[in-house]
Amino acid sequence: AYRNDTYGGATPEKTLELFIEALEAKNYELAVKYFVVEKQNEEFANMPRGVSSGGIVALINAYRNGSTKSTPYDSADKYEIEVYPRGGNIPFGFIFLLNPFTQKWKILE
Repeated sequence: AYRNDTYGGATPEKTLELFIEALEAKNYELAVKYFVVEKQNEEFANMPRGVSSGGIVALINAYRNGSTKSTPYDSADKYEIEVYPRGGNIPFGFIFLLNPFTQKWKILE
């Protein structure tokens, strides 16, 4: 499945941008494709809760109006990005994993 998975960006930042754009468009089927293959169904099932709780809107607002902090891991295939709301100190955290077959970054968590 990973060999055929072409969703994601060349950098973790680009994957996050694509994910946010899909959320803004309310294209949740596309948004979950930026997750690692084995988490896509689970994340799709969680989307209605993210919508109803306001979590998705809060994430989009934090991304568009706040700040991000990027941290590479010791291994070259793992990366973390934290998205901070404007004036906030509790981030939305994302861990990314590089798909070794397509060289696209995927959301792991």
